[in-house]
Amino acid sequence: MRCTNCSSHVRPIAVFDIDGTLARYHQAVADFSSRYFDTLPIPYEYDGSVPFRDYLELTQAQHREMKLAYRQGGNKRFVPIYAGALEAVESFRKVDAEIWMATTRPFNRLDNIDPDTREWLRRNHIEIDGLLFGEDKYQQLVDTVDQERIVICFEDLAEMMFAGRALGLPMWHVYRAHNKALRYPGGDLAEGVAYGLTQIERWREQNGH
Repeated sequence: MRCTNCSSHVRPIAVFDIDGTLARYHQAVADFSSRYFDTLPIPYEYDGSVPFRDYLELTQAQHREMKLAYRQGGNKRFVPIYAGALEAVESFRKVDAEIWMATTRPFNRLDNIDPDTREWLRRNHIEIDGLLFGEDKYQQLVDTVDQERIVICFEDLAEMMFAGRALGLPMWHVYRAHNKALRYPGGDLAEGVAYGLTQIERWREQNGH
């Protein structure tokens, strides 16, 4: 079994998506959109039954324009964190697991490192061992670390759940308001943490760590 650093002991890995799983992304973008286009604030009732762009009542061109302005303005640094999200991450740190972030960065990401995401993590006091970007983030994950070490992946998007499960990853669908219309088996974040911690115990029993 491969460790992340060859001089370190082998540890299990817990993986977290950021936007929509740990961070209140949809609310932040909805608020920014109303400010950007100088429209009335949008009552937040999005449940995922229509594309988010349609919920915001934007054309594709308007949506791309707004999202580019959102990223260029450094707004990702300030997305509010969900209550309990930091505690969820820290639960795995306390049992000596590695913490990886695997985040999807959509249309026109401005760089390969995304300092705004790293700043969001810093502002919210989240320490990580690895950070992956892109719609192929779960393929990158299995290409980067020994898949046997991955005990749980927390994700809010159904399409990313499908991608992770297709690779054989242990996925937990975090139930949020915006994915109410389409959910895989899962539950709230606290339930996922409890399940993930039991999986770490099982992993250590099986691997002698």
